[in-house]
Amino acid sequence: MTKPLNLPLHDPAQNRILGALPKSDYERLLPDLELIPMPLGWIISDTGDHVNFLYFPTSGIVTLMYDLEDGVNTPLSRSPYSPIST
Repeated sequence: MTKPLNLPLHDPAQNRILGALPKSDYERLLPDLELIPMPLGWIISDTGDHVNFLYFPTSGIVTLMYDLEDGVNTPLSRSPYSPIST
């Protein structure tokens, strides 16, 4: 038996992009939105991955990393509550 997730309640409108949409557009998207837990250190996608999903974080910080030629990773941006595509 699967244990239910004990996630805090999140409103998709807590995301700055979704929250800025006109009400009619937001209501049209709402049935297709799904709350996904994003654990610390989770890699949403790697370089060259095909984009399959768009994430709209409602809390936390997501960092876009860039792989340098020497193999070092460097952060390009840190976007609280901005959409992420994978």
